[in-house]
Amino acid sequence: MLTLRSVTNLQDPALERLGRIQDAVYAEPDMLIPASMFGRLLEWSAPERQNFIIVAEKEGEVLGGAVFHLFPEVGVGFSSFLGVALNAQGQGVSSKLHHFRWQTLEDALKAAQNIQKNLEAQKLRGVHVNVIPRPDQFALLVRFDYQAEGRPHRAHQLYLSQDGKLKTLTGSSEVSQPDSCVLEMERFLKLKGY
Repeated sequence: MLTLRSVTNLQDPALERLGRIQDAVYAEPDMLIPASMFGRLLEWSAPERQNFIIVAEKEGEVLGGAVFHLFPEVGVGFSSFLGVALNAQGQGVSSKLHHFRWQTLEDALKAAQNIQKNLEAQKLRGVHVNVIPRPDQFALLVRFDYQAEGRPHRAHQLYLSQDGKLKTLTGSSEVSQPDSCVLEMERFLKLKGY
């Protein structure tokens, strides 16, 4: 059975396998993001540019995948690559990848815009929403500024959907004194592909 998933672990062997497919099926693979950079691409996601990599697998074999990006502040996404291994072409894999990619972008953009709109309606400043792909869905890592006791503070919130319930984790600190715990939480969530 064909399964589609987001790659979130920087060490996932599917990244290298997708790179081999990219080199085999694209007319000018040197014009694309090299597979050696796929992990970094996931690492470099930021609120203004979020990067996604998805793969289609059958019985553990990567049959194809896509590398794509979302700019939520302007509501634009684009694709760097979508391809299917030569031996898997003609089986509908690229169509399924296309629809999964499209749905991922739509869901991520809608969630990010809703959270941003709600926080800005509360008069919070500096709102940034970063979509973090997960194997089965995505999470939102949100940052915003607020005033407490007359001093500027920065909060970081993680929104996760678990068993149909929305869970929120929050950490905050004064802007002038960043809390290392909050910074480490953000780094872990963005880089470890939990």
